[in-house]
Amino acid sequence: MRNRFHNQIVLTHWNAGVFRASALPQLLPELAIYSLLYDEVLIREEDLLTNRAILRLLSEDNNLSIFSEFLISGLVKLLRLPLENYPAGRRFDPVRLPISARVEEHQLRRSYKGNPWRPTKWEWRIFQQLDQVISNYPSASRYHVPFSPFNSFAAQLAEILENRESYHLRSHPVFGYLNDNTADQFISFCRDPDAWQRFMHDQGIKSLITGPDAGFYRSAAYQCSKFLPSTRAIRRLVESVYAATYCERESSDGRYGGSELVELPYRYSSDTERAIAAEEALRIEVAPTEAAAIIKLQPGIAGVLAQTRQSAEFEAIRQGIKALGTDDDSPLLDEDRFREAWRNLCIVYAENSATSLEPATHVEHRIVQYAIYVYILARVLGFFILPTSKNLELTVAEDAAAIAAMEKLGPGMLRGVRALVKIPALREQMEKSVAVRCSTVTLTVVNSEAT
Repeated sequence: MRNRFHNQIVLTHWNAGVFRASALPQLLPELAIYSLLYDEVLIREEDLLTNRAILRLLSEDNNLSIFSEFLISGLVKLLRLPLENYPAGRRFDPVRLPISARVEEHQLRRSYKGNPWRPTKWEWRIFQQLDQVISNYPSASRYHVPFSPFNSFAAQLAEILENRESYHLRSHPVFGYLNDNTADQFISFCRDPDAWQRFMHDQGIKSLITGPDAGFYRSAAYQCSKFLPSTRAIRRLVESVYAATYCERESSDGRYGGSELVELPYRYSSDTERAIAAEEALRIEVAPTEAAAIIKLQPGIAGVLAQTRQSAEFEAIRQGIKALGTDDDSPLLDEDRFREAWRNLCIVYAENSATSLEPATHVEHRIVQYAIYVYILARVLGFFILPTSKNLELTVAEDAAAIAAMEKLGPGMLRGVRALVKIPALREQMEKSVAVRCSTVTLTVVNSEAT
């Protein structure tokens, strides 16, 4: 049986090292958008725990409630550290208190931008609330793919730095200031696992944050970057390589646009293969726009999204994403098909949202009460506002039934009318919150001697 196409995305831009505070207003709406574009929306556990700006957003009860809904429904999942990575004898059990255990692990053996990391009291309160969500709802998380014994991060970083001229790093707006001495030093750190520790000792630093296996990974790169020129440029490259290798291991897309994370250059196995393509390739991706910030979320949104994902329109959008960029003769046709599929899905979402997230208000109940009073007065005074048959004589039982029907159906009828008014606005909001973005990616030959 043929495997069903499955797409997923890691929200790499949640990484505190590249996250922009200006993205906070659209952070939670983006989760709703991505859940309508991907089968799984994935957040790295460490990115959530160490991003103080995001945690402050979640410190508000309503925001944490909405975020918990996304997790409980399985629309969004935390990528967790496998249980075998936790040493014995710790304070927190990773099974019963998974978030607290991960916080303890990060505090003891990992870092935040190369520095020791310690959570505050108010952050601990959020972690404890998330403990309950993750431990009680298996759908809220899954373990990330185990790390390979081979350090793919160091290998990828060294390969780019060794071939930085081919990758056109000097012309890049972020990497253009990368110092040659910094690049050469980092190459040695990547190729010799002990080189970075010797370098730090030479700088007079005796207490290192080495991580579980003391290899040259992101934490080590941040520590070394403090003592070398062009610190910002090398850190941005480190973050981009780390995100790329992580997403590759998870077989997922990554979130690059709108932050300082950069899609790594494409590589070809030969000059012949590269000659078939242009100097730069066109990368097509679907990404939220700033308009996402106007999408208002309220309790029950996860149910609306889950209902929308059951529609044929959701299957059409998945296939539309899969097809983007596959038609070399007419890439714009692929984009048009995607936009049409997205528009149709937005209609389904708007209908579900308008009818499901509109509880009866106090005003609506008062309107129904007034309708009942008018009906009773009409019966007492002997006339009806609504046209009726002259021969109609309602019994007491029928009167009671009519009043009960007003009480029961009145708010629903009012909500239905209001939903019809709201659907176009909801559809337009969601439709404008997504754009197809095209960007160029440098093509590089891996082995120029290959034929």
